[in-house]
Amino acid sequence: MDATYSESDLIARARKGDMTSANQLLSRYQRPLWGFLLSLLGHQADAEDALQETCLKALRGLSGYRDERKFKSWLFQIAYRESLTLRRRQKRAPVTTEDADELESLADAEPLATVRLESIEARQRLRACVERLPEAEREVVLLRLQRDIPFREIAEITGAPLNTVLGRMRNATLRLRSMMTEVQA
Repeated sequence: MDATYSESDLIARARKGDMTSANQLLSRYQRPLWGFLLSLLGHQADAEDALQETCLKALRGLSGYRDERKFKSWLFQIAYRESLTLRRRQKRAPVTTEDADELESLADAEPLATVRLESIEARQRLRACVERLPEAEREVVLLRLQRDIPFREIAEITGAPLNTVLGRMRNATLRLRSMMTEVQA
């Protein structure tokens, strides 16, 4: 298939049952959706399950998608709701071993790796602080900073008024500054 099809062309083709177009459309958002779900759920297997369910629900609901909405926001809204459903079913604390593995390998590496090691440690501190945020604030932070989604779209995704989303981001920013100061002190 020609990769030059616009998003709206792919949506129209997918609505007519063209699975190649549907797959191409969904593959454009697979990585950002997976990263978002992993951030929310904290477990690779849960993120993969939620991503698969999100794609299935998007394909089933494509006929109900309104063209005036942004497709990306619509997909993230489905993913967000799926993460809520999964979280209700299972309550587990997030565990990430990627950073621990990277830290171990860097500790054994060359001396120049100490700069990278400090950067990784700073990211870990920030990630730990984000995890301590109240759930509603954490979701806004993850959507805005990790996925670069505009606040209006975050409001659509979460079903919250725009001013509420802006307030959550402001509160999260203040909390993160405070937590990061405590961690460094």
